[in-house]
Amino acid sequence: MRARAARVLGALALAGAVGSAPRTAQAQEDHSASRTIGDTTFMLPAMADSAFVLSEFGFRQGINYEQIPDYPVASFARYNLQWIQFEEQADFAVRITPWLGFYAQGIASGALGPDTPSILFEGGGLDFGGKGGIVLRLYRNERTKSQIAVRAYGGGDYGRTLDLPDFFGAFAIRAAKDVQGIIQHTSNVSQLPGELQNEAFSLANSDYSNVVFYRSSAVRVGGSLHYAQALVGPLTMQLAANVEQSWETQKPFSPTQQTYLSLDTNDTTVTFDAVLSASFMRWWVPLGLSAEYSGVTTARSVSGAHATGATTHYVGGGIWYTGRRGVEIGALGFTQRSLSPVPGFATNETSGKPVGYMASLVFRALW
Repeated sequence: MRARAARVLGALALAGAVGSAPRTAQAQEDHSASRTIGDTTFMLPAMADSAFVLSEFGFRQGINYEQIPDYPVASFARYNLQWIQFEEQADFAVRITPWLGFYAQGIASGALGPDTPSILFEGGGLDFGGKGGIVLRLYRNERTKSQIAVRAYGGGDYGRTLDLPDFFGAFAIRAAKDVQGIIQHTSNVSQLPGELQNEAFSLANSDYSNVVFYRSSAVRVGGSLHYAQALVGPLTMQLAANVEQSWETQKPFSPTQQTYLSLDTNDTTVTFDAVLSASFMRWWVPLGLSAEYSGVTTARSVSGAHATGATTHYVGGGIWYTGRRGVEIGALGFTQRSLSPVPGFATNETSGKPVGYMASLVFRALW
């Protein structure tokens, strides 16, 4: 019995040793096969979807900072406004076959100005949205180490935007009209203080939540073309072109009309993304580097009035941990350039050119 017990304990110890031993390269290779062509493993872009059909679970925590210099307020002041946005993003994808997959994405964000002028004139807001679609691989060549895929998706979002100028305007105009009406219709002067007090209570008890935070919603559809190419050694290149159509409705409050407006916006957005990346794991260095550019051009129509927007440029990159084939962990940084000046408050003048910066931490489990 003791001998048998000793053999059982020995077997359990051997199984534990095997289970805790490092996995072989072949066992780890399965987790990156969907994004490996030949002997080159590709890293995924940060600003666009990839050309690969894969299964994924990932999340991203980001912070965006924007500065608007020389923002004009009427004709007597200019302020340097700031805007900070915190963003949470979750990604999910399922590889159905080697050439077909499904993917989904959810985003929640909150933004606010960090000082009084920024809160007053730049505001802030909350936004919740997502999208889902399919990815189809069109071409793959092991000899040239290249792949082409297309994606189609649909989605939408719902948000609230902080609008303090309209709130103060709505409150002041309503109060002035009500006081004027009370004075005109009160014949007994002794009753005037009581009427004004009742009006003050009425104003204080009114629900201004939809005035302070006006509502917005949007529906989006789009499609994209993706190309991946291994260059030399671990260096890879990925290109993406995306076209998106969106229909947005905003419902701000008009202080002068004392009613909610409905502003319909129709946007056509064209995005081009290019990224160079390399993982040095083939030399047993568990790090990767990426450099990326993204250009976004939007043609906008607001309630039937057409206007073409300028192109915004995003330039940056990241450093990644690539020590496990099925995991990517990265720290990213981008800068925004060519942002359009912002129209001022109660004036026809505009601000200086805004600048923006983005930083995020990314985790991806891939297989």
